[in-house]
Amino acid sequence: MSASTYATIEQVRAEFPRQTLLSLFQHENEGAIADANPSLLLCWGKAHSEVTSNLQPIYGQGGLPSEQPASVSMLLVDAELAYLRFFAYSRKPELAAKIGENYLKDLWKFAEGRMDRIKAAVQEIAVNDNPPPDSPANVGGVTFDRGPKMSVDSCNNPSGRSNTGDY
Repeated sequence: MSASTYATIEQVRAEFPRQTLLSLFQHENEGAIADANPSLLLCWGKAHSEVTSNLQPIYGQGGLPSEQPASVSMLLVDAELAYLRFFAYSRKPELAAKIGENYLKDLWKFAEGRMDRIKAAVQEIAVNDNPPPDSPANVGGVTFDRGPKMSVDSCNNPSGRSNTGDY
């Protein structure tokens, strides 16, 4: 599934302890979780959808890219894993209840908070990740100097020249 998701299967396996993965996704006492486990892939797909749906305001009018970038930000990987943790435990709410009374709500708040911080930190992803150059301070036009002008005509000026010339 990692071809169309932000996280890799190795990152998913590292996110959950082995026993937790078995508790959440094992069917009929198989003893191992295959990479193509339908329940795992379903939760992972939901997590990817949540992250991707949150990216639309960042990409703006250009729309979401049609292809996955060669390298993915760890922020997006982390957000996807946070949503995956929520969807995994929502499959087995009795396991979440053993951890804490509001554990599922806390997982959702954490995932949403992470995505909100990502959206707040990134105003807009520029095309090809190249932000436009800053426009110069003065882009043509007339500049007025309305401040006070000062002339110094010192009697101690040995050259005898004055700076009261043309402005």
